[in-house]
Amino acid sequence: WSHAGRAVQLFPDAQRNLVTHNVIDGGAPSIRGGIAVGSDEGYTSNGNVIEFNVIAYAETFNLYTNWNDDVGKGNVARNNCFWAGKDGNLDVEGGGLTHHSNAEQPPRFVSRQERDYRLKPSSKCRRVVGFDAAARLLPRP
Repeated sequence: WSHAGRAVQLFPDAQRNLVTHNVIDGGAPSIRGGIAVGSDEGYTSNGNVIEFNVIAYAETFNLYTNWNDDVGKGNVARNNCFWAGKDGNLDVEGGGLTHHSNAEQPPRFVSRQERDYRLKPSSKCRRVVGFDAAARLLPRP
């Protein structure tokens, strides 16, 4: 939360990265938020995997591609939970990234205002991402 631009940027030359088990709140004061995969001037991102993340409230898209040159290959987004990106959850119309087994569900954080990103027991995101990553990092009250 509170990052200046994108939370994760996989470009212009990201190769075989794994982005997994993160909780990303891309809301203001961030100006973009979310995850971007792309290319630029002869460099292309390939073979990246984005999985088991909760990505919500981005100021643009929660996940998008930006191919300024060649389109990437082998990039995949799976088993993520997306919610309430201002421009939408996914913008992958330019190709270069396949996506499956993702969900668009409210994450139901314990308290987003207090930056407590543990998922409430009723959160449907738990089933998608496998476990509550924030709960493993934060001590229980």
